[in-house]
Amino acid sequence: MSSETHNTAFGDLAIDETQRQAYLEAMGIDVWMPTTVLAGAHPSDYFEWDALAPAEREHASAAPAATTITPPLTSRAPADAKAELQALASQTLGKPLEPAAPENQTPAVNPVAKPAPAKPVTSSAQEPVADTRASTEVVPVFHLAAMAFSRGIVLTDMPTRMKRLSQEHIQLLTAMLSAVTGQKESMATVKYFFWPMVKTQGVDQTARVAQQTLARWLPVQRQQESQDYLIVMGEKAIEQILPGSEEPAFDRLHEYAGWQGVGITHGLHALLNLPELKRDTWQHLQPMVRALKARVSPETSPEAAS
Repeated sequence: MSSETHNTAFGDLAIDETQRQAYLEAMGIDVWMPTTVLAGAHPSDYFEWDALAPAEREHASAAPAATTITPPLTSRAPADAKAELQALASQTLGKPLEPAAPENQTPAVNPVAKPAPAKPVTSSAQEPVADTRASTEVVPVFHLAAMAFSRGIVLTDMPTRMKRLSQEHIQLLTAMLSAVTGQKESMATVKYFFWPMVKTQGVDQTARVAQQTLARWLPVQRQQESQDYLIVMGEKAIEQILPGSEEPAFDRLHEYAGWQGVGITHGLHALLNLPELKRDTWQHLQPMVRALKARVSPETSPEAAS
């Protein structure tokens, strides 16, 4: 359909808000109006439909615009809006709009077998009734930080009020990893994983999606293939890597797809604020220390095999 035909059929499409709401009310469409302006939101733009042909547009710009005051929606009868809508549809479609069924008319249904009467409840403890409504899962909220070291990746949780690790966090983590690997570690760029990622309703950001996203995000942080061990620090980080484990064991390595082994311990922020946790942390990391030493022992090194 060309723009000229379109404009001729519909006329001036620029109608005021109350008239638009009256049309929607006549069609039985609920109208939702925003009540809160989000902080930092870009102001909405007003668009004017280019509904007039060029000649009509010139004439309209030359002639003074007539001011039409449309009464509020509450003072307009829905029947008036419905009549206007039917007239517009007849003009556009070339045939009258078929009237909708009256609201108080009961639609015809096919006869069905009468259901059996429900069994009476004789006990005070009724059987649980299944809830057929869609369950709404809680969206988890957590902040994680990931850093690569010579033998793997360390993933630690952090308070949600924090956006970055401090220099004290990084110094403590560097010293801890140097003790684990037996060589001097220097921290590379710190990468952050914040969840939920977007603040938009209707987007699935449940715990399952968060775990799947993190599982794909972690391998990208590797800088070389030999970084195949994972150290997970903090309750929030452990929940995402080992879901369903109420009390995961700290004295052994865990399995995680794509990694040689996963060691778990206290969070880095807790370790910085509670120095007494350092002893427990060192004990938790002993399985990782033994695994790393076994990988570089003379018996298993490529030089010894040759």
